[in-house]
Amino acid sequence: MIYSEGYKAFRGTMRIVPKNSNTKPYELTADWLYKPEYQCWYGRSSSFPEEICEVLADLTTPPANPPLTPDQLREMDGEPVWIEWGGHPQAGWALVRVWSKANDVIYLTYHNGNMELLGYVLADGGKIYRRKSEGGAI
Repeated sequence: MIYSEGYKAFRGTMRIVPKNSNTKPYELTADWLYKPEYQCWYGRSSSFPEEICEVLADLTTPPANPPLTPDQLREMDGEPVWIEWGGHPQAGWALVRVWSKANDVIYLTYHNGNMELLGYVLADGGKIYRRKSEGGAI
């Protein structure tokens, strides 16, 4: 299962148990998307209320999300990254800002305007990812 800001998605089999007692439960294999604002699962061009759905088989393998290297970050100027770091655990989104490729000056800029030098974050045990890590620090 893949999770992102309340949404869920997976490829697999769902058991549908209709509330109407005249309709037998059945199974569908599909790519599924859960939208929390509608409390429904979507698959095979149909929607199903979550209370009649049961995940039977999740065949989704989440894509790899290894920590990024400084070389990878040098090529990501202006792109968002997810950071987890510090003896004071914190995590959040930041933008990569490459000020000088020649001198390895790379900053991470947070939404509030604060900036951290990449070397400082890494020296403090920080990890930087393309997306929020599953089961991360926060």
